[in-house]
Amino acid sequence: MAKAPRLNIRGIAVFPSLNKPDFKFATELGLYKADVRLSLEDAKPHMERLSKLYKEWTGNDLKPTKTNLWKFEEDSEGERTGQVVFMCKVKNVRTKKGEVWDRKPKQYDTQNNVINEQVWGGTEYIVGAEVYQWTAGVDKGISLQPVAVQIIDLVGPSEDADGGFDAVDDGYVGGFNADHATNEPEAATAGDADDDNTDF
Repeated sequence: MAKAPRLNIRGIAVFPSLNKPDFKFATELGLYKADVRLSLEDAKPHMERLSKLYKEWTGNDLKPTKTNLWKFEEDSEGERTGQVVFMCKVKNVRTKKGEVWDRKPKQYDTQNNVINEQVWGGTEYIVGAEVYQWTAGVDKGISLQPVAVQIIDLVGPSEDADGGFDAVDDGYVGGFNADHATNEPEAATAGDADDDNTDF
């Protein structure tokens, strides 16, 4: 079997799930997410390559506004922001032996050292994603499955963040357990346009 084509996409992390699998919108085994936002200008070469790979695999033209590979980011008024979000997801699977294959993407720093950081939204990284060719009955398609990320500029939770309350004297002062903190990354809005024109 030929090795899957790979894209290295540099941009900003959008709602990543890289340390633990996300179970909210996935199978019971969970999935990892490494969605990445970048400018339309920087995105165009990746979009063109994916469009070519899609046609080679399916025999059909890819509709830029109707695809699971990327979204054109929109603001609250439904206008495009000039940013594109590539959707990079990979599901854990169960092997024939009944074991769970944990497909957690590897992390690297800028010197290619293996690391394991808590990656939050807003982090600048390069997503190494394989182009997976799939078939489901008579349907065919491709998807982006992250296998590794290289952290360029790591963003964590704000150190001065609070809950919006005034301090209360003589009250409970915790033992905060960071292991149970909820990761709420930087919000980003992205939506599909309704039109089917082929211009990026």
